[in-house]
Amino acid sequence: MATDQAAKLRDIANRLKTNRKLARKTGKTRRIAISSGKGGVGKSSFTLSLAVALTRLKRKVLLIDADINLGNIDILIGKTPEYMLRDVIEGRINLKELLIEGPGGFSIMPASSGDVDILRKHNEVKYTIEKELEQLELNYDFILVDTGAGIGDEVIDFALNSDEVVVVTTTEPTAFTDAYALIKVLTSRSSRQDISVMVNMINSVQEGEEIFNKIKMVANHFLQTDVKYLGGIARDAGVPKAIINQTPFFLMNEKSPASKNLWGIALKLATSSGFSGKKAQINKENGSLFKNMIDK
Repeated sequence: MATDQAAKLRDIANRLKTNRKLARKTGKTRRIAISSGKGGVGKSSFTLSLAVALTRLKRKVLLIDADINLGNIDILIGKTPEYMLRDVIEGRINLKELLIEGPGGFSIMPASSGDVDILRKHNEVKYTIEKELEQLELNYDFILVDTGAGIGDEVIDFALNSDEVVVVTTTEPTAFTDAYALIKVLTSRSSRQDISVMVNMINSVQEGEEIFNKIKMVANHFLQTDVKYLGGIARDAGVPKAIINQTPFFLMNEKSPASKNLWGIALKLATSSGFSGKKAQINKENGSLFKNMIDK
């Protein structure tokens, strides 16, 4: 039984890989796993606001809460889903019926919280999600996969089944040490060169670059891996207030320091490889807004 299930997972992974290659060629879909070596670095809050900003840039976005049994994306927006992941696993609904609408018009796949049965069905959960995503993937421009924290199998599997990985860290030594550990595990499982780092809660642009350069240096030296810098998000008193108010910080105040940084990251993603055909449109429609935010 276990062997059959493993074979099914491999078959689905191969088909998804083929779909993603097609999606990248057509400039349609990018699946980005957003992970962190440790909890408490603001990963989910960042992912949620990134989904809002990409949607503002007229991208169709699906945000997957991939912290399967400690999901919190629905809590961060103050919504109670009608269905739970268990309903999909047990065949009562399909994944599309599980989706809820996030603020701004993007889609969210909520997870479960404290469901012991889901915890025991780790492989079955992965199998079902990947199978259902096979039908939905090409409907979106971006699929943001908000994984759990750490280097557990669940986190690594979701990361390896994505086109790109963004590792979120902060300036704390424990955070960027654990970020390096996550990069090390990812590169040991796959010789990938599509890992980016986002440094959260920075006090200055220079501080973010310094932390990234430390990670880049050890990754180059010990892992022969070239990680990229996605950017930094400023330490901003408005972010914890937004979390308490169950509102993405980008919507709470679009001209706050954190939101300005977030907008720059969203623009960078939306205008990078696979989306060159839409680049001029983005710059024309959103360039003045971006300039106003930066100049404010």
